[in-house]
Amino acid sequence: MFYEAKDFLETADKETLHIISNARRLTREYYFTDYDDTKTKNEILKELLGAVGKNIAIDVPFHSRKLRCCWESV
Repeated sequence: MFYEAKDFLETADKETLHIISNARRLTREYYFTDYDDTKTKNEILKELLGAVGKNIAIDVPFHSRKLRCCWESV
């Protein structure tokens, strides 16, 4: 398989490292939130994903490796 430069993200710059750190913090916070605390879980998901629909639930463990796999299929 052949890759081009556009297929890769620059992850060493300060802004990208901040985004990654924030995503890890939010997913950890989501993981440790009580199962029945749907209000807090929805707020975390909105901050992490930008927007969510109604009746959303993501089971744990929820982490960026699984998200990356989903993005690759797009």
